[in-house]
Amino acid sequence: MKITNATRNHAEYISSLLASHFSKANQFFEYPKYKDSYEIMLKHVSKRIELEEGGFVYFVAEDEMGSSVGFINVLINEDRVGSILVTIADTKDIAKELILKAISYLEEQGINNIQGEIFEFESDLKEIYSEIGIKNELLNFKLSI
Repeated sequence: MKITNATRNHAEYISSLLASHFSKANQFFEYPKYKDSYEIMLKHVSKRIELEEGGFVYFVAEDEMGSSVGFINVLINEDRVGSILVTIADTKDIAKELILKAISYLEEQGINNIQGEIFEFESDLKEIYSEIGIKNELLNFKLSI
């Protein structure tokens, strides 16, 4: 497996996974909290990849045959805080490698504060982040009444 910066050739792959990811999140929350339109995702992902717009960086994992098997999206904001935004991968091992790549990239950029969010249903990501020593700072909750 190799991990590289995303190119325009990866935009459709990433956009498709993002649309599905946010659709699943909306089902989890039981209301449309996130936009999950493939067309919107493709528009923004393509622009961010081409222009390296606004501090967004996408890394894509590819298997030995060159097929995409996961991606991660990071952001460095104007306050020099790094965020790991979305990680989607075919396996837990691929997800872990993507996360470690993102952390390494952010460290290379001089970032020493990394934040992120994961959904309750992303159990593999919760395990990975627990293994590498994350600190929970905020608990979101949902109460059905």
